Amino acid sequence: MDLWFGDSWPIGSELGTTNDIFDKSIFPNVLLGRDNPLKAFPHFVSTHRNTPYINFSRGSSSIEYALNQLLKFCKNLYNPKIKYTAFLCATAQNRGFGVSGELNKELHYCNTRNKTQYDLFIYDSIIALNSFYTICYMYKIECHIVPIFCNLILPENFSELILFNDALLTDTSLVEETFKTKFIEDALQYIDNEKLTPDLCSHLDWITPNKIHPNIIGHRKLAYKLIELLENR
Repeated sequence: MDLWFGDSWPIGSELGTTNDIFDKSIFPNVLLGRDNPLKAFPHFVSTHRNTPYINFSRGSSSIEYALNQLLKFCKNLYNPKIKYTAFLCATAQNRGFGVSGELNKELHYCNTRNKTQYDLFIYDSIIALNSFYTICYMYKIECHIVPIFCNLILPENFSELILFNDALLTDTSLVEETFKTKFIEDALQYIDNEKLTPDLCSHLDWITPNKIHPNIIGHRKLAYKLIELLENR
C-alpha cells in the first residue's frame, strides 16, 4: 500500500467541484469543493504501480504536519502484514504545524513571526524529515522524499544532522525535473515573499485555467516524471 503525505499539490487543489464525494478513509484531509485527489499525481502513480493507497495530504500544510499524520497512521492503522511505501511530498520549509494543548486545536502557520530566524525553519524541517524517515525505518515502511514545487534547502553546516539522504528521489524539485523551470526558487525566497504569484503562473499550459496549482495535464506529467524517478532508482 502507498501512503502519500503533502500539501495542496498532491491532494489536487483547484481540481475539485462542489458535487465531488470522496472516501474519507482514503482521503482523510480532502477539502470538498477545492480538492480532487483522483486527478492528482499520487493517484496516477499508485494506479501505475497497481497499488492501493491512502492520501493524507492537506492544503497549506507542512513537513511537520506530514510527520503528525504518519505518527497517527502508525498508531492507529499500521498492519505489519502489509508492505507500505511512504511518499513524503515535501513543501516549503518555512511552513509549520503544532498542536496547542491549552487551546485544544491544531495550528498551521507560514510566517516569520512564529520562529525567529530563517535557519531555524530549515533546522526544524530537517529534524522533521529525519523523524519521518526514522519512523518509516522503525516500521519497515519504504520511504521516498520528493520536493515538489521548491527545492529542499540543506545547508552544508547541517549535513551531519541529515539521516534521510537515501530517501531523496531528486536533488531538485519535481516541478523543475518535469518542466525544466523553477516554479519557486527556494524556501528562503518563499519566506521573503518573492514567490511566483498567481498572475505570473496561471498562463502556463500545465496550470491554466487554475491559478497556481497544476491542471490535470500538469498532474499527469508530474506523475510520469515521478514514475521515471522510481524506476531509475
